[in-house]
Amino acid sequence: MGEQVRLTIIGRQRDGSGEINVTRTTAKGEYYYKNHSLYLLYRESADDDSAIIQSRIKYNNNRLELIRTGAVHTSMIFECGKEHMTDYVTPYGCLRLGILTHSVEGALPPHAQSSMDNAAPAKNYENLIIRAVYSLTAEGQTISDCEIEISIVFERK
Repeated sequence: MGEQVRLTIIGRQRDGSGEINVTRTTAKGEYYYKNHSLYLLYRESADDDSAIIQSRIKYNNNRLELIRTGAVHTSMIFECGKEHMTDYVTPYGCLRLGILTHSVEGALPPHAQSSMDNAAPAKNYENLIIRAVYSLTAEGQTISDCEIEISIVFERK
C-alpha cells in the first residue's frame, strides 16, 4: 500500500471563442515512487452518474501520463514539444484527440531525486504540484488550449 495523499486536480480549457471552462476534482489517493517515477492512484465518480473512474498518474522527467479506466477510458501523454494521439472513450462515444504539450513541470520530493527509490518517506513533505499546458487538437486543428494542475498533499498520521 502506498502513502495516503489528497489530490486536487484543476483543469482549465479555453475554446476558440475564448470561453474558459474550469473543472475541479478532489480525491483521496495513493502515492508511490518506483523506478524513478512518481505514481498516483485514485478513484472518482463520473459526472451525473455513480459509475467509477479509476485513474493512474505517472510523472517522470517532465513527462506526465494520465490513464483512466471505467466509465471513461483514455491514455493521455503530456510531453513538451510533442503531440500524442489518444482515443477518449465515454458512454456517449469515442473522440480521437491530439495532445500537443507546450510545457510540463513539477517538483518531486527530495527523496525522489536521489539514486535510490523510496530513500525517505515522502510524507515528510507538505505538498507537490505538477502542471501541464497543452492544446487539444482534432484532425490537425486546435479545439482548445488547456492546463492541468495536480496538487498532492500528504496525509499526516
